[in-house]
Amino acid sequence: MPLEALTEQVRERVTLGLTLGIFVSALEMTVVATAMPTVIAELGGLSHYSWVFSAFLLASTVTLPVWGKLADLYGRKRFYLLGLGLFLLGSALSGQARTMGQLIAFRTVQGLGAGALIPLGLAIAGEILSFEERARKQALFSSAWGIASILGPIVGGYITEHFSWRWVFYLGIPFGLAAALLVGRALPSQQRSAVAAQVHIGSTVMLMGASLSLLLLVEGGALNLRKGMLLGAFIAMLVLFLRMERGDPEPFLPMDFLSERAISLSLLVSWLTGMAFLGSIGFFPLFVQGALGESPAVAGKSLLPLFLSWVVSSIIASRLTLRVGFRSIILLAAVALIAGFAMLTPLGGAPSLLKAFAALILIGVGMGLSNVTILLLVQYSVPAERLGRATASVIFLRSLGGALGASLLGAITNWRLRAQGEMSAVDVRSLELMLSWRAASVAALPPETIAELRLLLGRALREAFSVGVVVAVLALLAALFLPRAEAREEELSESSLYPVA
Repeated sequence: MPLEALTEQVRERVTLGLTLGIFVSALEMTVVATAMPTVIAELGGLSHYSWVFSAFLLASTVTLPVWGKLADLYGRKRFYLLGLGLFLLGSALSGQARTMGQLIAFRTVQGLGAGALIPLGLAIAGEILSFEERARKQALFSSAWGIASILGPIVGGYITEHFSWRWVFYLGIPFGLAAALLVGRALPSQQRSAVAAQVHIGSTVMLMGASLSLLLLVEGGALNLRKGMLLGAFIAMLVLFLRMERGDPEPFLPMDFLSERAISLSLLVSWLTGMAFLGSIGFFPLFVQGALGESPAVAGKSLLPLFLSWVVSSIIASRLTLRVGFRSIILLAAVALIAGFAMLTPLGGAPSLLKAFAALILIGVGMGLSNVTILLLVQYSVPAERLGRATASVIFLRSLGGALGASLLGAITNWRLRAQGEMSAVDVRSLELMLSWRAASVAALPPETIAELRLLLGRALREAFSVGVVVAVLALLAALFLPRAEAREEELSESSLYPVA
């Protein structure tokens, strides 16, 4: 049956399933971050904290274009369900992890599936819904993302404090199963011909290898043979990837994009802001719970101002663009990011929960303004037939920057805690016990030890957040060279408003 011939009832069921898929994907961004301080208290491995986020981001990012191409060639339903299945499998396994190594591996499986959920979900919606229906359903998709972003920190913090962090990974499974049931039963399968094009796995492998080498390279430690080998591997695989891209008729990132000033600078700003924000998001609850001494529930709630300001400013940005243009909003976004991250660094003075909340509001405003505006600018700068590739490039580079940012912040935090000799292995274990928020574990530590551990962790994290300031300043400098293009309302009517990671 042709998809355009589906009944209204069937389309509604599929749309509900796709909305649940978006909800699960957004929920994953927030609930895991709130649980992580408690996770490392039970599993250990503070030095590998950032890899729980980097592995997920890297896996979901580099597989995003592969999912899209496979779905175009062989049918979207089967690969959407396969991606959803991998995501749910990774969630279930993550809840059963017994070591940090296992958790990182299972998060990688989860990320492999996550790369399919949003792009394939939106592609399916584009096939089964008319333009008028897509415009109406956009509010539903946006609401799902916003509700998940708001509920995730609250529910995640409550579950972690009163039950177990393992249930945080199980939280999205019922919604994911419902999404699979709705889409699997209601959406008919379509047979597609794969003769016209090929899936170039080699370039994907080279990109993942180059990205992984770079993440390991910035992990910390002195320059040695291993670091030299990683640097060589990164350069070699990056060169091979670029050569493969030039010979691919359908590359991940078309090289001619880089010759257009508006597009190349927008992609650079997207990469930098993703590095600052997505790289830091997992460390905000650690700062609130570990350095400020708040409970897991309060650490979860600390993300509320971040996501609320993100969603609201995303909607405002799409309207302000029509009045003041792209460049001004992106500049304002960079300034907000600089100010927000600066408040979390030693430049911001003595840390407090109120100051942390204010900083996260500014960071949320910066990301909300920049995400939507950069996406709109890139879409405005390309012809209609290249919108899909341009949109994917923005999301792709932003997420890739986030994986690098998380690894970099983790490296700086570990270096500050250990390389300068401030903490021994015993002290690190004491810090992990303190983060557990269990009465027995905390009672076993002298009050002066707890105070000292909070001071050391806070100092390390605040210096790590300086990366956000530096990267946001670079984004501001790049944005200064953007052209002063102005958009017309009819050209932005189909743009997405919810913040895609």
